[in-house]
Parts: sequence; structure tokens; C-alpha cells
Amino acid sequence: MTAQEGNSKKSRRVLGDEWIDWDGSIEESLVNTQKKLFLWVSVLGVFATIAAVFLFTWLIHPRLIELSPVAGEIVIYIVFAFAALLVLWVCLFIISLLFELRLLAPILLVPRVINFMLNMAVKIGGLLGIPRDRMVNSFLKVHNLVLRLKDIHLDPQELLV
Repeated sequence: MTAQEGNSKKSRRVLGDEWIDWDGSIEESLVNTQKKLFLWVSVLGVFATIAAVFLFTWLIHPRLIELSPVAGEIVIYIVFAFAALLVLWVCLFIISLLFELRLLAPILLVPRVINFMLNMAVKIGGLLGIPRDRMVNSFLKVHNLVLRLKDIHLDPQELLV
């Protein structure tokens, strides 16, 4: 087999090839998304996380009771406290975004948690058939609102575009 035959069977991927057939048009539904898309999918993800933690606890609880009845009860209380705090945080987060409450923003708007919510929302959105671009555009609208609420002022040279 010659080198030319090998190249014809396996094409070389060049950066930018995915844009060859793009005509410059932008799909309007991907660009004009609302904040509520990200928020609803994030809430769904938070409840899925809580359900997974409850399922895991339900699976290990009989073994914990065998070790010590007190240990089993402590784990149950910790899991319920975790779930309650998470639900409370999500509710306050959404309320602060909907009503643009600056008082709650410094406490509730933690960048790492919001980025985790983005990853979770993109994965759940993919399972639901929501395109990644729509989810990311919805997240950007939420993120811009978060920055406004935190009252962060940046010079143009400090911005990442």
C-alpha cells in the first residue's frame, strides 16, 4: 500500500474544517434564548443530584444501621440537611436573579457553583435534546445578570472575550 492510498482512506482533520460549509447565517433560536432555560434545567439538575444522594443513602443505610443505629441516623440527618440547604440556596439564587436583589448576590452567587451548574445543565440539556449553544447562551444571560448584581466593574483590558 502506498502513502497516497493511506491518505485517501484516512483524511487529515484540519482545524477550521467544521466551518467550510457555513454560509454566515446564524440560527435565531440558538442566539435568542431566555435566562429561564438555564435556570429550569439547573433546577432539574439540582433535584436529580438530590435524588441521587437520597438513592445512595437508601442503598447504604441498612449497612450503616448494622454498624451502629446512631451512625445510620446521623447520616440521614446530614443528607436531609444537605438537601434542605441545596434547595434553599437554589430558591434564593433564583429569587435574587428574578428580582435582581443585590443584597443576596454576594452570599449566593459563587462562581465555582455557577460553573458547576453550567456543566450539569449542558449535560442534562443534551439528554433532553437541547442544543449546547442554546444552553450556553442562556447561561451567558444569567452570568451577565450575576455580574451586574455583584456590582463588578472591570476595565476593558481586564475582560476576557
